[in-house]
Amino acid sequence: MITPKVAGVLIGVAAIFAAGWQTSEWRRDSIEHHAAQLAEQHRAETQAALDTVAQRTAEAISAIRIEYRTIHNTAVKEVIRDPIYVDCVVPADGSRLLNEARGGNTESGSGRDAAMSTNATGTD
Repeated sequence: MITPKVAGVLIGVAAIFAAGWQTSEWRRDSIEHHAAQLAEQHRAETQAALDTVAQRTAEAISAIRIEYRTIHNTAVKEVIRDPIYVDCVVPADGSRLLNEARGGNTESGSGRDAAMSTNATGTD
């Protein structure tokens, strides 16, 4: 049987356990409340920063002025007189043909050019 002394001890242990449990609940609630406050504060700071950025962006966009202008395009003609292939591995005859094809000056003193121009004009 349970004697009054043992019953008193059991009731005391149960009361201490209940008090500890309640204190633990209060502590957990306090920590959760503090975490919720920090989260709300962080959310408010983030929202304020976003609002500031949005306002500055809106001001910057409203400051943009669109101007319509007529632009007259002109073509610029460039005439290149130097050979294209200065440091090329193409033989001299090939380089000469390429330069002639693009309208450049022919190299004077070439016997083949003189022969071709004579035959082309019909004078032999």
